[in-house]
Amino acid sequence: MEEAIECYRKAIQINPQDSEAYCNLGLALKAINKMEEAIECYRKAIQINPQDLDAYNNLGNALYSLNKMEEAVECHRKAIKIKPQDS
Repeated sequence: MEEAIECYRKAIQINPQDSEAYCNLGLALKAINKMEEAIECYRKAIQINPQDLDAYNNLGNALYSLNKMEEAVECHRKAIKIKPQDS
């Protein structure tokens, strides 16, 4: 997983506006239980692309795992508004 994390970090260095790279970095960090860092990545992905359905869902899941239920529900609501059929 460390290799994947390093690759996503390099991708972000090359293109700091790549919301997908931030989202994938968040997934890799979450996989090794670096939840706060993962949350930061998801938030950055959303900042870059406010219509990033995956970033909202992943952020909601990460917040849920930290028992931040109200924030998690809000993220999932935003995801539903973006694309109801995929949420």
